[in-house]
Amino acid sequence: MRRVEFDPEAETDLLADVEYLERERSGYGDRFLTAVYQAFDLIDEFPGIGRASLGRTRRLTLSDFTYDIVYRVSDDLIYIFAIAHYSRRRNYWRKRLR
Repeated sequence: MRRVEFDPEAETDLLADVEYLERERSGYGDRFLTAVYQAFDLIDEFPGIGRASLGRTRRLTLSDFTYDIVYRVSDDLIYIFAIAHYSRRRNYWRKRLR
């Protein structure tokens, strides 16, 4: 299994989104986080599952949530650039590409 590594800003965004969803509706933060980690498992099994995006990244839409996971896969790593909500400015995470 590949390890998952977050861009520091992506990890901060994820934690903020979990807190926000939990405040809005009890249990939704946990449900969201579960969906994110299930998506990581899916990406590990099928690295090309997401649609092609900027900078050789891929985007996988989370079912039941209006978020995309923006990632890149190598032999032993899934690097997360963003867990991007649809209402955020388009491609705001672009500056994180390396």
